[in-house]
Amino acid sequence: MSILVEARKAGVPVKVIHGPSIFSAIAETGLHLYKFGRAVTIPYAQEGYEPTGFYDDIRKNLSLGLHTLILLDVKPPRYMTVLEGLETLLKIEKSKGSGVLTERKVVAACQLGGSGAIRYATPKQLMQDKSLEATPAVIIIPGELHFSEKEYLESL
Repeated sequence: MSILVEARKAGVPVKVIHGPSIFSAIAETGLHLYKFGRAVTIPYAQEGYEPTGFYDDIRKNLSLGLHTLILLDVKPPRYMTVLEGLETLLKIEKSKGSGVLTERKVVAACQLGGSGAIRYATPKQLMQDKSLEATPAVIIIPGELHFSEKEYLESL
């Protein structure tokens, strides 16, 4: 922003060209973008470090009726898959017992904007889907669905 301000002060014409972003690509899932709460990331666990704070943010978004975009860790050459992300969430769910995923359908999306896949099902069903091993990928925990969101997701 400071570059834009300085350019305008100097009388230099400025045009912003937006680049591709997961934050706009998720519209391909049929979910309304204005209904997303805070986005979270599931990091890879390491010896002595197994973060779970993102789970509380998901729970907070759900309490407000908002969707949660879950970004999956990237540590090249390793990219977390939907399956790994769901395993992590289910492990935390079991220890915290909060019911964020219990019997809830979630959205899994791989390679949005390309030849990817978008699925809407329970975590157990998604974990059987080999097409969700592609990366990059995200998981979305839907909050309260508008009828048009629900109709679109169920048509996938």
